[in-house]
Amino acid sequence: MERKRIDYKDLTEILKELDSSLASYKNVRLVAIGGTALNLMRLKRSTADVDFVLENNDPILKADILLYLEKQGYSGHIQDRGTIVSYNLPEDYLAKAKKTYGINRNLKHIELLVMNPIDLIISKLARYNTADKQDITQLLNHFNPSWRKIKQRFNQFYDRFQGNKANLQFKFELFSSLFKELKRKKK
Repeated sequence: MERKRIDYKDLTEILKELDSSLASYKNVRLVAIGGTALNLMRLKRSTADVDFVLENNDPILKADILLYLEKQGYSGHIQDRGTIVSYNLPEDYLAKAKKTYGINRNLKHIELLVMNPIDLIISKLARYNTADKQDITQLLNHFNPSWRKIKQRFNQFYDRFQGNKANLQFKFELFSSLFKELKRKKK
């Protein structure tokens, strides 16, 4: 079955409907990651799937969210607290995440956060494909983070990384070239 692309309007509707479907749960905390986070920041027109870190350690809740998305014809990835694929996230990732106040006003059971832009950039380095490079470029252009902050945060991620660290370091070096190129173009 062909999956639907999800734009900002779709995503806010999905979240409202998901919130209603989770009425039996209390204090559901979701952190938007990947294309979902960029979509909520309005830096990406649409995304192929819905990606969150679920802060509640509840496998039934996780299954209910995935089942809801599947029934609506959407693809979703729900990561466990403190993880994104090969990353064990730094302890303070949640404190650095931003509330989406406009959307949260319409939600009764879900508290929605968006991952910090620098954390999003670094989380995309594990794969670092064409779409990830486009997303990273959007984040760099919009938020203009310093190299020092990116490098500091990368080191925190790197220390906790569970995958091939040599490959991650190589992708970080590729990313540093992209960063420098973008800085040159801004001058």
